[in-house]
Amino acid sequence: MKQKRIMIVEDEGITAIGIQRSIHDMGYAVTSVEVSGADAVKKASEARPDLVLMDIALSGEMDGIEAADIIQKTLHIPVIYLSAYSDRHIMDRIKSTRPFGYIVKPFNEHELRMAIDIALFKDTMERQLQEQNDLLINIIDSLTHPFYLINVKDYTIKFANTAAQLSGNAGATTCFAFTHRRDTPCKDDEHPCIITKILETGESTTLEHIHYDSDGNTRIIEVHGYPVFDSRGNIPQIIEYNLDVTDRKKMEKKLADAAVTDELTGLFNRRGFFPLGEQQCRLADRHNRKMTLLYMDLDGFKNINDELGHNTGDEALIDTAHILRNTFRKSDIIARIGGDEFAVLLTEPLEIAAEDVIIAHVMERFSLHNKKGGRKYVLLLSIGMAHYEPGRPCSVDQLLNQADALMYEDKRRHKFEDMLKPGLKKDSMERRVYERFKTEDDCWAALDILGTVKILDISIGGMRVSASHPLSSDIIYKIKISPSDGEEISLAGIAAWASPPDSPSDKQKPFPYSGGIKFIEISDRQKIALEKFSRSFKPL
Repeated sequence: MKQKRIMIVEDEGITAIGIQRSIHDMGYAVTSVEVSGADAVKKASEARPDLVLMDIALSGEMDGIEAADIIQKTLHIPVIYLSAYSDRHIMDRIKSTRPFGYIVKPFNEHELRMAIDIALFKDTMERQLQEQNDLLINIIDSLTHPFYLINVKDYTIKFANTAAQLSGNAGATTCFAFTHRRDTPCKDDEHPCIITKILETGESTTLEHIHYDSDGNTRIIEVHGYPVFDSRGNIPQIIEYNLDVTDRKKMEKKLADAAVTDELTGLFNRRGFFPLGEQQCRLADRHNRKMTLLYMDLDGFKNINDELGHNTGDEALIDTAHILRNTFRKSDIIARIGGDEFAVLLTEPLEIAAEDVIIAHVMERFSLHNKKGGRKYVLLLSIGMAHYEPGRPCSVDQLLNQADALMYEDKRRHKFEDMLKPGLKKDSMERRVYERFKTEDDCWAALDILGTVKILDISIGGMRVSASHPLSSDIIYKIKISPSDGEEISLAGIAAWASPPDSPSDKQKPFPYSGGIKFIEISDRQKIALEKFSRSFKPL
């Protein structure tokens, strides 16, 4: 075991020699004997003894108490006072320096030994405790989550690790000001005070709060609190550490939304629609309120997928969702039930007599969308409508089945096809209104989807063509006609009718399919160009 080293500070030579001899007899080493406070501080800094025996009355301007205070605070070396003084003023000064011992002169060797052994043992224990505290502080300070020690009486923060200091409100001393940027402790139900909860239960607890980072941004924080008990069982302090769960909460919400939301359109999916619908049914029963369910299907959606590809099909579904979202109220529940089928639950009362008005309004919105152009297809709907009566309650599934049956009946009748595409049937009025002209054998037009088609006859309203692939009535074609003696004519059109090859042998021909294309959104300039081009051929 390493020999302990002791410095003696005593200005009476005989007393110093006696103390030095006693220390050697005890098995300790003496680093030096100093006679002034200033020399004692200097030598202690150089020699770093394990203990200092300090006389209070010393030569020079600095007395022993002042020298001891400097040595203990700056060098962390324990000090034992040696003095013949014991008046109240001297004792108050001595206590303020928190010495490791005090011996009143004169003293014997046994008293000195006891004082030295106790002081060295106490110093060893305090150093070990300090090392443990330093280790604990370093561990806590290395935590990536904010950690606090808080006084429960006044909410002051006694300790905050580096993570807490970086995330909190700099300069604040109370927990509510530091983490919440508040002037008063948390009291509301949304942000209950964790100190209050711990004092009420005497147990650890976990709460969720809104905190603010150093930039003032809101963060969702999971607050964990633990009581710190004193020897009497009271709770003077609590330990609090915070977990930032903002990203986790966002992900949980995203996952929850994904479970009930159609990923493509952003509308509710089937899983989301039915629970919400059943909830609305219960509310309707309670308040004796009627509701209406619309069930819609995109006509010709398969053709859009087959002819233009699934990306365009997705585009059509997204367009449909956008139109429905802008047509109905925020209180209405809109969902993509599956594939090309959509449902809207109108949660506010609606008279049955207004059914045609609602459907006409929906159709008008889709018609306006189609007229904007910019798409290679038109959106056409079949709609079924069913009504929820509180006196005759039924499930959402039953209501949906009623609307589904009416929707398919509507699809068979196509009762709104004329509203959106007037004159598109084979015996269309357009064929009789405009004078038609039979073209020559080498008259061609380019369609962006089908490629080159052969023009059989043409008018200002449309043209009859032969094509290498079947025409689709659900696609808006971009058409380019290039007269040999004039400027290219750019048009848009949709198929009014289409016919397959007349016989299997006709399929071998380069252009086995035939159909009629109706020009749409024709400007005056296009009409003039078409009329000039058409009249270069013989009338039918």
